[in-house]
Amino acid sequence: ADIKKNEYYKFMASVNFSIDPDSNFSKRYLPQSIKLKEISVAIKQGDKLLGTGFLLNKEEDIYTILTSREILENSNKDNLIEIVFFDGNTYTSSEIKYIKNLDLASLKIRSDQNYEIGKFKELPVNINFINDEVFFQKALFNIGVKSFSEENKPIYLLNSGNLIANTDYNIPKGYQLIYSNRSSENFIGGPIFDRNGFIVGVHSAYDQNKKLSPKGEDFVGVSQGIPINLILQ
Repeated sequence: ADIKKNEYYKFMASVNFSIDPDSNFSKRYLPQSIKLKEISVAIKQGDKLLGTGFLLNKEEDIYTILTSREILENSNKDNLIEIVFFDGNTYTSSEIKYIKNLDLASLKIRSDQNYEIGKFKELPVNINFINDEVFFQKALFNIGVKSFSEENKPIYLLNSGNLIANTDYNIPKGYQLIYSNRSSENFIGGPIFDRNGFIVGVHSAYDQNKKLSPKGEDFVGVSQGIPINLILQ
């Protein structure tokens, strides 16, 4: 069993990559019916990029955007939060709702533009991630905004990794999804996708020093997120 675990950790470490979502590799690997950039938005305040978010739903001309509660709580309360879409259109929002006991916040904006809305899928709980047969079914991706272009359009980066666990334990802030993706602060609040393009959770944290095994010899660096079933309750 220990040998199998070691092989699994090494496998996960070997498949981590960060690429442009418009790259040929990304287009071959992920279905183009899911428009990753169109779903994802930048969350900023003034000149500071706070993190990433995504479009949860639309009712008439009102969009609801989901992101991290912590990035908003740590922002300057005197300034409005700005949401920047893939096309550079920027909206401000003062209507912020914090979701109880979870590192989640929703923002509402009004727009006459027709933007893409994410499609969602719940992951099974407490998956046996050591099973060789399900390696490639457990690939996860998170997309985030790394910077802005001269035209003030978000520049995105797509990270890959593998699901480690989806537990039903009551982990603080709802961080029940555990996966191997590398990330940066700007990606917090962005969506986590499966290989079919369905949003399975919200990216919430990355600890580059967190060890996956007690000895930490095989794989170091773990991300945590909130599974979609907690979000859609």
